[in-house]
Amino acid sequence: MSYYTTALKAIKTVSPECLTTMHMQGRLTDLPAEYMNDPDLDFYMYQSGHNTEYRHMAYAMAQDFYYLIQR
Repeated sequence: MSYYTTALKAIKTVSPECLTTMHMQGRLTDLPAEYMNDPDLDFYMYQSGHNTEYRHMAYAMAQDFYYLIQR
């Protein structure tokens, strides 16, 4: 079990009504399968980055995640 999964389960155990969210490293669109259907993760956020060199990632990542959930 990963650190993040352990943290999610601990939070939901202590406060089952709270909303939980997370995001991976900026500019990554690879969401690990263990989080895709984790009942302890209420929603997933993404961060397109802070570097003006990668401005296109703001819409490219949105497209990638859109197609990911369409499967």
